Amino acid sequence: MLDTGALTDHLIASMAELSWLEVGDGIAPVDGGWAKGQPNVDQFVPYVVVAFTGARPRAVSTELLMSKQEETWLASFQLRYHGASRSQVDWTGMECREKVAGLLKTRVSEQPDHEITWIEWQSLGGVQRNDVVDPPIWAATDGFTFHVVKRGT
Repeated sequence: MLDTGALTDHLIASMAELSWLEVGDGIAPVDGGWAKGQPNVDQFVPYVVVAFTGARPRAVSTELLMSKQEETWLASFQLRYHGASRSQVDWTGMECREKVAGLLKTRVSEQPDHEITWIEWQSLGGVQRNDVVDPPIWAATDGFTFHVVKRGT
């Protein structure tokens, strides 16, 4: 069975390698956003929120059912980027997408018998301005699916 928590931890650890970026696990990180907690008082610290959105077993054909098969899961995630400008969110998104791409063919660290064999992007989110705060902040959301295969042990 796929340990979705271990897979989420694996993705968060990869994002955390970007030392300039704060990473949240389902929610905004404490140290992300306005450094002093008040809009426009100090610098804005860009951040990304990693959100696991569900997994399902990969459908297989009748021929595969008759043969020895490996367990395959499709695990979906969102990355939600936040920044002080459109360009900061665009740049953060590109850096994070490269980190996701770097996970291809890696083993899930807490579950080493599971390997990410394919990454399928559902969407690269458009950057949206949020005028609720002054000055405005910007955000975008990407969606993708990891194809994760359990290899024989």
